[in-house]
Amino acid sequence: MILDSEMVSTTELAYIAGISDREVNRLVDERILPDFLFKTDNGRRFDLSVAAFARFYFEASDILTAPARKSAIREMAGRIKDSPGVTFSIGSKLVALFEYQPASGSRAPISGRCDINLLVDWRFTTIDMEPFFIEICERATDTARASQTIVSDPEILGGEPVFAGSRVPVDTVIGSLDEGMSLEALQDAWPFLTEALIADARLYVKLHPRRGRPRGPGGEAGGWKLQSTRIIPPEASDA
Repeated sequence: MILDSEMVSTTELAYIAGISDREVNRLVDERILPDFLFKTDNGRRFDLSVAAFARFYFEASDILTAPARKSAIREMAGRIKDSPGVTFSIGSKLVALFEYQPASGSRAPISGRCDINLLVDWRFTTIDMEPFFIEICERATDTARASQTIVSDPEILGGEPVFAGSRVPVDTVIGSLDEGMSLEALQDAWPFLTEALIADARLYVKLHPRRGRPRGPGGEAGGWKLQSTRIIPPEASDA
Protein backbone atom coordinates (compact mmCIF):
# COMPACT_ATOMS: atom_id res chain seq x y z
CA MET A 1 0.00 0.00 0.00
CA ILE A 2 1.23 3.48 -0.85
CA LEU A 3 1.23 5.79 2.16
CA ASP A 4 -0.33 9.27 1.94
CA SER A 5 3.05 10.78 2.86
CA GLU A 6 4.51 9.24 -0.29
CA MET A 7 1.88 10.72 -2.59
CA VAL A 8 1.69 14.12 -4.28
CA SER A 9 -1.18 16.53 -4.81
CA THR A 10 -2.75 17.47 -8.13
CA THR A 11 -0.79 20.73 -8.23
CA GLU A 12 2.48 19.01 -7.35
CA LEU A 13 1.93 16.32 -9.96
CA ALA A 14 1.11 18.91 -12.63
CA TYR A 15 4.38 20.74 -11.89
CA ILE A 16 6.50 17.59 -11.89
CA ALA A 17 4.94 16.26 -15.09
CA GLY A 18 4.90 19.64 -16.83
CA ILE A 19 1.17 19.48 -17.57
CA SER A 20 -1.93 21.36 -16.39
CA ASP A 21 -4.12 20.57 -13.39
CA ARG A 22 -6.91 19.89 -15.85
CA GLU A 23 -4.85 17.23 -17.61
CA VAL A 24 -4.01 15.62 -14.26
CA ASN A 25 -7.70 15.38 -13.42
CA ARG A 26 -8.40 13.83 -16.82
CA LEU A 27 -6.20 10.89 -15.81
CA VAL A 28 -8.71 10.07 -13.07
CA ASP A 29 -11.97 11.20 -14.67
CA GLU A 30 -11.29 9.23 -17.86
CA ARG A 31 -10.07 6.20 -15.90
CA ILE A 32 -6.67 6.21 -17.56
CA LEU A 33 -4.82 5.22 -14.38
CA PRO A 34 -5.05 1.99 -12.38
CA ASP A 35 -6.86 2.62 -9.09
CA PHE A 36 -3.82 1.76 -6.97
CA LEU A 37 -1.91 4.80 -8.30
CA PHE A 38 -4.15 7.43 -6.72
CA LYS A 39 -6.49 8.18 -3.81
CA THR A 40 -9.57 10.40 -3.69
CA ASP A 41 -10.75 10.05 -0.09
CA ASN A 42 -9.12 13.31 1.08
CA GLY A 43 -8.58 15.21 -2.14
CA ARG A 44 -6.84 13.67 -5.10
CA ARG A 45 -3.33 12.41 -4.37
CA PHE A 46 -1.08 10.44 -6.68
CA ASP A 47 1.87 8.12 -6.69
CA LEU A 48 4.91 9.90 -8.10
CA SER A 49 5.09 7.46 -11.02
CA VAL A 50 1.94 9.06 -12.42
CA ALA A 51 4.05 12.06 -13.45
CA ALA A 52 6.04 9.87 -15.83
CA PHE A 53 2.94 8.08 -17.07
CA ALA A 54 1.21 11.43 -17.62
CA ARG A 55 4.09 12.75 -19.71
CA PHE A 56 3.97 9.59 -21.80
CA TYR A 57 0.20 9.72 -22.20
CA PHE A 58 0.04 13.28 -23.48
CA GLU A 59 3.31 13.33 -25.44
CA ALA A 60 2.47 10.15 -27.34
CA SER A 61 -1.02 11.32 -28.32
CA ASP A 62 0.04 11.93 -31.94
CA ILE A 63 1.55 8.46 -32.27
CA LEU A 64 -0.58 6.05 -30.26
CA THR A 65 -4.33 5.79 -29.73
CA ALA A 66 -5.79 6.51 -26.31
CA PRO A 67 -6.56 2.81 -25.65
CA ALA A 68 -2.98 1.85 -26.57
CA ARG A 69 -1.50 4.50 -24.26
CA LYS A 70 -3.82 3.46 -21.44
CA SER A 71 -2.90 -0.19 -21.94
CA ALA A 72 0.83 0.61 -21.85
CA ILE A 73 0.46 2.56 -18.60
CA ARG A 74 -1.52 -0.21 -16.93
CA GLU A 75 0.91 -2.91 -18.06
CA MET A 76 3.96 -0.99 -16.82
CA ALA A 77 2.35 0.10 -13.54
CA GLY A 78 1.26 -3.46 -12.79
CA ARG A 79 4.72 -4.81 -13.57
CA ILE A 80 6.40 -2.33 -11.23
CA LYS A 81 3.85 -2.89 -8.47
CA ASP A 82 4.36 -6.64 -8.57
CA SER A 83 8.16 -6.51 -8.70
CA PRO A 84 10.04 -7.88 -5.65
CA GLY A 85 10.85 -5.36 -2.96
CA VAL A 86 8.35 -2.68 -3.98
CA THR A 87 6.73 -1.94 -0.63
CA PHE A 88 6.53 1.85 -0.91
CA SER A 89 5.86 4.51 -3.52
CA ILE A 90 6.31 3.07 -7.01
CA GLY A 91 7.40 6.43 -8.35
CA SER A 92 9.84 7.08 -5.51
CA LYS A 93 11.46 3.72 -6.18
CA LEU A 94 11.96 4.45 -9.85
CA VAL A 95 13.15 8.03 -9.37
CA ALA A 96 15.72 6.63 -6.92
CA LEU A 97 17.09 4.53 -9.77
CA PHE A 98 18.38 7.62 -11.54
CA GLU A 99 21.09 10.01 -10.50
CA TYR A 100 22.37 13.31 -11.85
CA GLN A 101 25.50 13.06 -14.01
CA PRO A 102 27.37 16.42 -13.79
CA ALA A 103 29.59 15.60 -16.77
CA SER A 104 26.66 15.18 -19.15
CA GLY A 105 24.22 17.50 -17.40
CA SER A 106 21.57 14.80 -17.46
CA ARG A 107 20.28 11.90 -15.44
CA ALA A 108 21.20 8.32 -16.12
CA PRO A 109 20.09 4.99 -14.66
CA ILE A 110 22.13 3.55 -11.82
CA SER A 111 23.11 0.07 -12.86
CA GLY A 112 22.51 -2.90 -10.65
CA ARG A 113 19.84 -1.36 -8.42
CA CYS A 114 16.78 -2.90 -9.97
CA ASP A 115 15.77 -5.46 -12.54
CA ILE A 116 12.50 -3.81 -13.55
CA ASN A 117 12.05 -3.87 -17.30
CA LEU A 118 10.83 -0.44 -18.42
CA LEU A 119 10.03 -1.60 -21.95
CA VAL A 120 6.49 -2.35 -23.06
CA ASP A 121 7.14 -4.77 -25.88
CA TRP A 122 4.24 -5.48 -28.23
CA ARG A 123 4.26 -7.37 -31.49
CA PHE A 124 4.47 -4.31 -33.75
CA THR A 125 5.99 -1.70 -31.45
CA THR A 126 8.09 -1.22 -28.33
CA ILE A 127 7.55 1.59 -25.83
CA ASP A 128 10.45 2.68 -23.61
CA MET A 129 9.20 4.30 -20.40
CA GLU A 130 12.67 5.07 -19.04
CA PRO A 131 13.03 8.52 -20.71
CA PHE A 132 9.81 9.68 -19.08
CA PHE A 133 11.08 8.77 -15.63
CA ILE A 134 14.38 10.50 -16.35
CA GLU A 135 12.50 13.64 -17.40
CA ILE A 136 10.59 13.97 -14.13
CA CYS A 137 13.56 13.37 -11.84
CA GLU A 138 14.78 16.95 -11.47
CA ARG A 139 11.34 18.43 -10.73
CA ALA A 140 10.48 15.55 -8.41
CA THR A 141 13.69 16.17 -6.47
CA ASP A 142 12.99 19.92 -6.31
CA THR A 143 9.47 19.29 -5.02
CA ALA A 144 10.65 16.86 -2.33
CA ARG A 145 13.36 19.27 -1.18
CA ALA A 146 10.92 22.20 -0.97
CA SER A 147 8.58 20.13 1.22
CA GLN A 148 11.48 19.55 3.63
CA THR A 149 12.93 23.06 3.79
CA ILE A 150 9.53 24.78 4.02
CA VAL A 151 7.05 23.54 6.60
CA SER A 152 3.55 24.31 7.82
CA ASP A 153 2.79 23.39 11.43
CA PRO A 154 -0.38 24.47 13.29
CA GLU A 155 1.81 24.98 16.37
CA ILE A 156 4.00 27.54 14.54
CA LEU A 157 2.36 30.83 13.57
CA GLY A 158 -0.96 29.08 13.20
CA GLY A 159 0.26 26.93 10.32
CA GLU A 160 1.70 29.72 8.18
CA PRO A 161 4.51 28.32 5.98
CA VAL A 162 7.93 29.00 7.51
CA PHE A 163 11.50 27.99 6.82
CA ALA A 164 12.21 24.71 8.60
CA GLY A 165 13.75 25.17 12.03
CA SER A 166 12.65 28.81 12.25
CA ARG A 167 9.63 31.02 12.79
CA VAL A 168 10.37 33.12 9.71
CA PRO A 169 7.29 33.31 7.44
CA VAL A 170 7.88 32.48 3.81
CA ASP A 171 5.38 35.15 2.74
CA THR A 172 7.33 37.86 4.54
CA VAL A 173 10.60 36.94 2.85
CA ILE A 174 9.17 36.45 -0.64
CA GLY A 175 7.04 39.57 -0.34
CA SER A 176 10.04 41.64 0.71
CA LEU A 177 12.10 40.39 -2.22
CA ASP A 178 9.27 41.08 -4.65
CA GLU A 179 9.05 44.64 -3.29
CA GLY A 180 12.71 45.20 -4.14
CA MET A 181 14.55 44.32 -0.96
CA SER A 182 17.83 42.53 -1.58
CA LEU A 183 18.67 39.08 -0.26
CA GLU A 184 21.70 40.60 1.46
CA ALA A 185 19.44 42.94 3.45
CA LEU A 186 17.26 40.04 4.54
CA GLN A 187 20.35 38.06 5.54
CA ASP A 188 21.20 40.79 8.02
CA ALA A 189 18.09 39.74 9.91
CA TRP A 190 18.11 36.05 9.03
CA PRO A 191 21.64 34.88 8.10
CA PHE A 192 20.46 31.34 7.27
CA LEU A 193 18.67 32.52 4.11
CA THR A 194 20.30 31.42 0.86
CA GLU A 195 19.39 31.60 -2.81
CA ALA A 196 18.62 27.87 -2.71
CA LEU A 197 16.18 28.36 0.19
CA ILE A 198 14.53 31.25 -1.66
CA ALA A 199 14.07 29.00 -4.70
CA ASP A 200 12.54 26.34 -2.46
CA ALA A 201 10.22 28.93 -0.92
CA ARG A 202 9.02 30.19 -4.29
CA LEU A 203 8.36 26.65 -5.45
CA TYR A 204 6.50 25.80 -2.23
CA VAL A 205 4.27 28.87 -2.65
CA LYS A 206 3.57 27.85 -6.25
CA LEU A 207 2.67 24.30 -5.25
CA HIS A 208 0.62 25.30 -2.19
CA PRO A 209 -1.43 28.36 -3.20
CA ARG A 210 -3.10 29.96 -0.23
CA ARG A 211 -6.74 30.92 -0.15
CA GLY A 212 -7.71 34.57 0.17
CA ARG A 213 -5.68 37.63 -0.62
CA PRO A 214 -1.91 37.17 -0.73
CA ARG A 215 0.10 38.75 2.07
CA GLY A 216 2.68 41.39 1.39
CA PRO A 217 6.13 41.94 2.94
CA GLY A 218 4.70 43.28 6.19
CA GLY A 219 2.05 40.56 6.38
CA GLU A 220 -0.68 42.89 5.13
CA ALA A 221 -3.51 41.58 2.99
CA GLY A 222 -3.66 42.49 -0.67
CA GLY A 223 -5.22 45.84 -1.46
CA TRP A 224 -3.13 47.83 1.03
CA LYS A 225 -0.37 50.07 -0.25
CA LEU A 226 3.05 49.37 1.24
CA GLN A 227 4.66 52.58 2.53
CA SER A 228 7.86 51.09 3.91
CA THR A 229 9.39 47.80 4.92
CA ARG A 230 11.55 47.26 7.97
CA ILE A 231 12.90 43.87 8.93
CA ILE A 232 13.43 43.47 12.67
CA PRO A 233 15.81 40.68 13.73
CA PRO A 234 14.15 38.13 16.04
CA GLU A 235 16.38 39.02 19.00
CA ALA A 236 15.32 42.67 18.77
CA SER A 237 11.58 41.97 18.50
CA ASP A 238 9.15 41.72 21.36
CA ALA A 239 8.49 38.24 22.70
